Amino acid sequence: MIHRLTKRELANFIYDIKDYKVFTSAHLTYEELEFIPLVFMPVYFGLFEQLTPTEKAEVGILWEHMEEASTHVHNDRPIFYSCNILHIKDWDLVCTEMDFNAEKS
Repeated sequence: MIHRLTKRELANFIYDIKDYKVFTSAHLTYEELEFIPLVFMPVYFGLFEQLTPTEKAEVGILWEHMEEASTHVHNDRPIFYSCNILHIKDWDLVCTEMDFNAEKS
């Protein structure tokens, strides 16, 4: 089961995104999605193979604090040797709070 954030953790996460302290898989463009395993190295090393089908269905996005970025980059994107999984329901809450849909229109 993918961990759900508390209200406080969710508020902090939203603040950190707005303050550019967090990098997420949603920061990648559609054309860059193939780089997810190179940006979030745990994916390259089999992160998703360790998840159950139920857990895979609960994945919203991958994310990590920018302070955890390595000194290397791939196509101008940071590389992380660790990452967190945000539950899809929490990601929906983040999108609603940040009103991402309004920005795309």
